[in-house]
Amino acid sequence: MTQSLEPLVAAAGVEPVEVVSGDTAEETRERLDDAARAGGPALLVVRGATSHVHEWVVARTGWLLLDRPPEGVAVLASAALLATREALPGTWRRSAAPADARLRALEGELARTRVVERAQRLEIDRLRAELVAQREWVATEAERARGSTSWRVGHRLVRTARLLTFRRDHGTDALGRIAERMRAPVRR
Repeated sequence: MTQSLEPLVAAAGVEPVEVVSGDTAEETRERLDDAARAGGPALLVVRGATSHVHEWVVARTGWLLLDRPPEGVAVLASAALLATREALPGTWRRSAAPADARLRALEGELARTRVVERAQRLEIDRLRAELVAQREWVATEAERARGSTSWRVGHRLVRTARLLTFRRDHGTDALGRIAERMRAPVRR
């Protein structure tokens, strides 16, 4: 056991469980889970890669991490141990590093969402402008057709034929209504 851990172990009053960190995060989690299953007040000393230990502490409730442990060692204490002892030396906390990483990940996700929303707004604006242009084109073409001599002559012939056959006239200005409707504001 490391010299600087002796006062901590003496104050804890329990024998620490030594855990060797695994090569992967999964191995480290399994070893820590096995050591923590004993229950009750516990003190875990993890040797090796301690980066996976921070992730394990964040994912589990009831475990705190020694703030400044000796080099190459992570020291974990169960909340039950800290509750039963008056004062254990050192500062105990939940792991902050992964929380900072999660915060950065959430900020990155928020930035990506804003980029997507901006792209969607730009696409909506482009489509709206295209729709307005199409509607104006339709209105212009309807007005052009309505003003042509061939349409006026044909329209008068059809109206005359309807009057001679005693059939009802369905309206006199369909192209005018189309132009009017295309120039009206788009309803949402």
